[in-house]
Amino acid sequence: MFLGVLDDATVEGVPPKAASDMVKNFISIISNPNIFSPTIYLVPEILDFEGKTVIHVHIPPSAEVHSYRKDVYDRVESADIRVTATAQIAQMYIRKQNIFTEKKIYPYVQLKICD
Repeated sequence: MFLGVLDDATVEGVPPKAASDMVKNFISIISNPNIFSPTIYLVPEILDFEGKTVIHVHIPPSAEVHSYRKDVYDRVESADIRVTATAQIAQMYIRKQNIFTEKKIYPYVQLKICD
């Protein structure tokens, strides 16, 4: 995610003097369990791009289903859809279990030691 970059990739930047406070505010919000649950550990990075200040936040895939102010959302294309049905939330948990190979069982894998 880039703060200071429009959806059409135009770099507007953020006010350079405000960037540090924006990062602190961002971290305090994503670390607040009353807002995001489970909380998220992200490290925003202030960058200079062609003389403009932008903030980059790498957001890795998560095996968790996160809620925002106790509401669960699912990303569909470029839209965030509020999910309220228990079955839909359960499907999200099932889908997210497949994100990491460490959680998969490969029954036909065998260890072969070569000389």
